[in-house]
Amino acid sequence: MMFYPLEVHTMTGLGLRVGAIALLFTVTSACTATDDPTAGLSTVLEQEDAIASVPRVVALTSLTADLTEQLQPQSLVGIPGSSLLMEDPRFADLETVSSGRMAPNLETIVSLSPDLVVGAEGFHEQTAERLEELGIRTLLTNVNSWRSLRQLTEDLATVLDVDATPILQRYDACLAQATETDSTALVLVSRQPILSPNQESWAGDVLAAFNIRNLAAALQEDDS
Repeated sequence: MMFYPLEVHTMTGLGLRVGAIALLFTVTSACTATDDPTAGLSTVLEQEDAIASVPRVVALTSLTADLTEQLQPQSLVGIPGSSLLMEDPRFADLETVSSGRMAPNLETIVSLSPDLVVGAEGFHEQTAERLEELGIRTLLTNVNSWRSLRQLTEDLATVLDVDATPILQRYDACLAQATETDSTALVLVSRQPILSPNQESWAGDVLAAFNIRNLAAALQEDDS
C-alpha cells in the first residue's frame, strides 16, 4: 500500500507579491532584530541535535519503507531495490540495500549505521540473525491481515517515537468506503502458476474487510 503526499500548487500574481514582501520582511528582520551574531546558532544546533536523535531505520520491504517514510521521513536511511520505490521521488536519495531476489547487502546495511532493520518473516531470518550478531536491532514482520497492518504501524510509531494516529485515521477512512452489498471477487496474484489468495492471506483479509466475498475463500470453506 502506497501513500502519496498532497500536491502543493504555487500561487501567482498577488501570491507572489505577498511572498516577496514576506521574504523582504524576513531578511530585514534578520538584519535588525539583534546585534548578537550567535543568536541563531542555538536554534541551528537544536535542529541538528533533533535530527541526530532520530532513530535510523533500514527497511527491507516496500511496505515497511513506505510506513517508515510516512511516520518519520528523516529516519529512513536504506530501502530495498523495489520498482515501486525506485519510481517514487520520496525515496530518490536513499541508499538501496538489496536488488531483485538477492539477499540484502550486509556491508551496505552496516555502513548506514542503523538503529533498526525491519524485514519480513520467511525472507530475512538469516540477514536478521547476522545483524543481531553485529549488535544491530532487527524486527521481522508478518502482515497477513488488516489488523496486523495496524499493529505494525503502531509498533513502528513506538520505535520512532511519533504519533501513528494520522495514518490509522487514513486506514479507517478507507474502510469507511467499503460497500454494504455482498459483492464477489476472484483475485489472481500469479498466472504461472495460477494463485489466488485464500481467507488466511493479506489480500483475502482485505477483501473481507471491504465486505467483498472472496470466491477462492469460499472454495476453501467448501473443502474444509
